[in-house]
Amino acid sequence: MAFFARPLPITVSIRFEQVAAALSKVDVATLWAEADDQERRALVDELLEAVAVIPDDLEVTVAGAPPLTVLFSEVGLKESEIVRVGEAFPTFSTRPVWHTQWAA
Repeated sequence: MAFFARPLPITVSIRFEQVAAALSKVDVATLWAEADDQERRALVDELLEAVAVIPDDLEVTVAGAPPLTVLFSEVGLKESEIVRVGEAFPTFSTRPVWHTQWAA
């Protein structure tokens, strides 16, 4: 039986830094401008975990990062005119939601 060594943590760390360096060179504006709607949707699906709609802003969770607070005006939306107290805020996810009713 052959023995396969697991990569050392230092190797994983070095590879992570290499990938991060390569991604930092990507011109996202050009990539987005050249992408069609289906490609843009794929990019968003891979990068975003969730978007929570709060009365004054949005809370955007990017994969692998802490949530970001984004003002409606920053994404071209009109400021909220509805003020509600004590209600839960809806969260929208780009990931498929699994319901027990679908399990068979």
